[in-house]
Amino acid sequence: MSKGLADGVGVARAGHFETVAQQRAAATLGIWAWLITELLLFSALFLVALIVRIQHPEATVAAAKHLKFWIGATNTVVLICSSLTMSMAIEFSR
Repeated sequence: MSKGLADGVGVARAGHFETVAQQRAAATLGIWAWLITELLLFSALFLVALIVRIQHPEATVAAAKHLKFWIGATNTVVLICSSLTMSMAIEFSR
């Protein structure tokens, strides 16, 4: 991050905040709240998937036979590339 943005210089303050520091603290809290809720959501999803896999191993094996590896690999590559391009765009905009 550039020094000016880190110091709050040149950052527009939203009307409902008294200072840029207060705005930054609220934004940081919001990011952490979002990260924690995402962690809880995906932890619950993986836990449910694990429970189903343990309770029904034969169904899991039968379902796996219908999966196509290349579709999953393609989706993974697309997601990684899109994340990379968004990170690069943000970095270049700074």
